[in-house]
Amino acid sequence: MKRRPPAIHPFLFAAYPVLFLFFKNIYLLSIKQLFVPLFVALTFAAALLLIMKPVFGDYLKAGVFSSVVLILFFSYGAVYTFLEPFHFGGSSFFVGPKKLTFLVMVMPAAVGFFLVRRAGDPVAATRLLNITALCLILISPLAFGAGRVKVEGASNRPFTPGHTEEKTGTVPEGSLPDIYYIILDGYGGADILKQLYSWDNKEFLDYLSRKGFHVVPEARTNYPKTVYSLAASLNFSYQNDLSEDFKDVPEGYLVPIIERLQDNKVFRILKDFGYKNIVISSHYLMYGITHTDTLLKKSWSADEFQNSLINYTPVPALLDFLRFRLIDQYRMHRERIHYMFSGLKTAAEFAGPTFVYAHIMSPHPPFVFGPNGEAVQPDRGLSTKDGKDYLKEGGTVEEYLAGYKAQIQYVNKKMIETIDFLLSRPGNEPIIVIQGDHGPRITMDFTARAIEDISAEGFSILNAYYLPEGGAKNLHQGITPVNTFRIIFNTYFNGKYPLLPDKCYFITKKSPFVFHDVTDAVRKN
Repeated sequence: MKRRPPAIHPFLFAAYPVLFLFFKNIYLLSIKQLFVPLFVALTFAAALLLIMKPVFGDYLKAGVFSSVVLILFFSYGAVYTFLEPFHFGGSSFFVGPKKLTFLVMVMPAAVGFFLVRRAGDPVAATRLLNITALCLILISPLAFGAGRVKVEGASNRPFTPGHTEEKTGTVPEGSLPDIYYIILDGYGGADILKQLYSWDNKEFLDYLSRKGFHVVPEARTNYPKTVYSLAASLNFSYQNDLSEDFKDVPEGYLVPIIERLQDNKVFRILKDFGYKNIVISSHYLMYGITHTDTLLKKSWSADEFQNSLINYTPVPALLDFLRFRLIDQYRMHRERIHYMFSGLKTAAEFAGPTFVYAHIMSPHPPFVFGPNGEAVQPDRGLSTKDGKDYLKEGGTVEEYLAGYKAQIQYVNKKMIETIDFLLSRPGNEPIIVIQGDHGPRITMDFTARAIEDISAEGFSILNAYYLPEGGAKNLHQGITPVNTFRIIFNTYFNGKYPLLPDKCYFITKKSPFVFHDVTDAVRKN
């Protein structure tokens, strides 16, 4: 009897989406983040194969149909995105994109079931599927490996982190103040909020002023993208020198700027001064700082990699249909935001001096809070994208404007609660800096070619300083985040850092290390 081949293709087709996404984002991920999703995918394939074997009465036929189901299962997100604009019917009978996608997926599954049941010996099909799946598995690392070779060939000299500037300053006598650096992702300035979002932020800004904060009028960020903005702030220097070595790297390659964020000068200097660095984790891979003394992190919550994989599948739609909230992407995101605000209070209990860094992913999308904290449940898979990408994923401008306006009101409430707590504690007054890394970005187009087309929205931020003992007198008009820690080190640690010109730089998606000076255009717009 001729030997029958093993049906390994269901396991390979299950593993392929995980490996594809991993290698696509290999610059941002560590190998350990691959293990859990891969285990779940392979377990799902094994369970499906075991269920199908008695149905078909043949192991190889069960394998062929299992592969059909797995391919359709992991194609759901792409099909839904394509069909999202389409709907049929009226008030009495309506077929929206979710139902339409399920119909489109069920039809080939039913046809596949019928054909596999009626087919003869599946040996040839099994061999073909084994070879096809194996080729797919091998293509991903080779394709994205070519991108890495291109990246490494683009640099003329080894990459060095951004702490080449000589450290200045000394530790003053007496007890040192705790320092809180709170980033509210996508928090816009009052001018943009009023102009584009019909939201007057005066009540919250007046609260900050009464508490002793200096709120920079018409504040601007140095870069309208998170990782660039935070790397500039925490290294208190512009990152434009990276263009000398990395101007020709492919789109999406951000390793140099991520490394400068991870291993930054502020953390190093404060540690030398005797501070304990505390990071409250946002669970977002690109912006998370793990090089720290203490990492406060919610016990388990799906990260960006896992959320992206889940969005490949019909799992979010099925769970929403079944009203099953145990594994709910939006609930987990809400819990992460709440954890970060409570984490600021937890960090305050640590023996000082402490430097507390919290990058809170709000009021940036996804919009999961109403103005009073009520749960909002968008009708699609979780995504943190904004601007044109937000619209591509099924959102509308009207939805963005309303969702952002509601969420910023809740963020304001949580910030008031947090500030009241921090300023009520006994002992030295803390230093508190509250900034947006960039502004809201529904009008931002990162493919824009002409400087005059650059929207000012993404550059407009909240920039507020609580600097005790008269430190606010050292702030200057129009200060941008790149000078934040120069001011703090000069004021409280006898630093001698010269202040830098306050500039705005634009970066396109296509060229991540080509920097365009748009300072004048942003001010004009």
